[in-house]
Amino acid sequence: ANALAVAVWAAACTDRSNSSGVELTAQPTPLMDGFTSRQKTSYVEGVLIRRGLGITVLEDGINNISRSKWRPPLSIRIVSVSPFSYLGLSGRLRLEFVDDELAATWFYPYDPKLFDDEMKERGLASGSARPIRLHTATELRMAVDYRGDKYWAWEDTHLRQKVENWIKKNA
Repeated sequence: ANALAVAVWAAACTDRSNSSGVELTAQPTPLMDGFTSRQKTSYVEGVLIRRGLGITVLEDGINNISRSKWRPPLSIRIVSVSPFSYLGLSGRLRLEFVDDELAATWFYPYDPKLFDDEMKERGLASGSARPIRLHTATELRMAVDYRGDKYWAWEDTHLRQKVENWIKKNA
């Protein structure tokens, strides 16, 4: 299941700019609603719990890592928080962690049209199929998942590249 989650996560990503396989700089980058990439899982989940929000674990790669002397481990943890409020609108928040570091925040608004209008008002139009670069290593993209649910994802491109490189070398 972990390999499937990694493959789905990587397939949903579009940036392939660094194919050298060199480990990229490990600098935090802003995501959504005050979250920053590379925050530790325990810290982020603690913040959510202190806000009184319930966390549902969707994938916990830590328990599914098959140890191998030929490939390094890679841990993917995905949690969901629902309901979650962002920009005054309710939805579901999905957080993805790679090796215990926050890599991406995905927001699934309950009213995608209203959220899309709010994002456009903020200059973050979602009409393009290409991601919007918000920061040196932060991309915002709007997409539709396999269930047909519209979401907006803020993602650390360096951590995405780390997963893609791992897949290229070890999958």
